Amino acid sequence: MTAAERELQQQLEQELTISSAAARMLVVRGIRTADEARAFVRPSLDRLHDPFLMQDMDKAVTRLHQAITRREKILIYGDYDVDGTTAVAVMYRFLDKVIQEQGTKSQDIIDYYIPDRYTEGYGVSRQGIDYAVAHGCGLIITLDCGIKAVEKVAYAKSKGVDVAISKVWAHGADGGVELAEKLLEILETKEADFAPLYELELPIADKIKTIATKIYGARDVNFTTAASKAIAQIEKLGFGKCPVCIAKTQYSLSDDQTLLGRPSGFTLNIKSVRLSAGAGFVVALAGDIMTMPGLPKVPAAEKIDIDLTGEINGLF
Repeated sequence: MTAAERELQQQLEQELTISSAAARMLVVRGIRTADEARAFVRPSLDRLHDPFLMQDMDKAVTRLHQAITRREKILIYGDYDVDGTTAVAVMYRFLDKVIQEQGTKSQDIIDYYIPDRYTEGYGVSRQGIDYAVAHGCGLIITLDCGIKAVEKVAYAKSKGVDVAISKVWAHGADGGVELAEKLLEILETKEADFAPLYELELPIADKIKTIATKIYGARDVNFTTAASKAIAQIEKLGFGKCPVCIAKTQYSLSDDQTLLGRPSGFTLNIKSVRLSAGAGFVVALAGDIMTMPGLPKVPAAEKIDIDLTGEINGLF
């Protein structure tokens, strides 16, 4: 640091009552006065740049409203670090508000995806693109990643999914032009084409296999004898057209909790199948999984007791 910068550092230390290290950081960041420092560490919305300074932002907003009306589904894709997850949250929250103001359910139009750090790694992944395809998304908006994902973008386009990469974090307003232009193109030329993952008329076993191979990334599905008998009985009772819900570990899309995230090429093991006739669906249990309400490690029921007078204790 220059002599002038050291003097400024000492001045900020005294005026703001902060440490030498903090003052030095502010000086290095180009802060020159106490007011600038306060504005830097305590930002407010009224100090943000006007978003309409971005080229064609007015057109993008208009066309985005049309997209919501046409129900073109969009996947918001962000990296797993704090920048990526924050960007996804901000974008999702904004679109959710806009969509609901139009009287439409936001979950029918927008979805989000955060790649698994250990199984997918940084940036856009094939698994994420497959997710977009499987859920009928015609556009992927990448946030804080994707600038160099040339091969992944080509893969997405081969699947009929358009990708727009936001680079505003590196290039400011200019980094959002591609995204705005892609949104305009989608809004002007495409319409939603939603289709369910499987037809309800399919046999129960085929529905389970469809979910496992198209969503989970499984190579095959193995049914125990008990599961196969249960499926046959359910279909015999006339409930074969019910949709399927798969109960499994929350740590993996397989039935093995040690295979974190979304592995591939595995066999999904279905140990039993149950009918929830009142709810109208069939439950397939994968691996060693228990179906029960979500409870803490020490459920309140363990504290309930009856004393010698017959009075119940511990209910509240």
